[in-house]
Amino acid sequence: MLYTPLDYSEIFPPSDEEFANRKYVNHEGKLFVIDKTEEGTYQLVQLISSNPHDYLNNDYLPGTTLT
Repeated sequence: MLYTPLDYSEIFPPSDEEFANRKYVNHEGKLFVIDKTEEGTYQLVQLISSNPHDYLNNDYLPGTTLT
């Protein structure tokens, strides 16, 4: 059993190609996990924050396309 805030796919990626498109970005004091899509845009995968209020912000929902 792993006790970690990381997702299962981050520890055991399904393929190297999927993991190569994943980046960790610090924005406004919050850590985001983003994936680069085939269209060249970035999609929010996960928010990593110690502030519970950050998770209630609709701008940080998983699947949000970042500009």
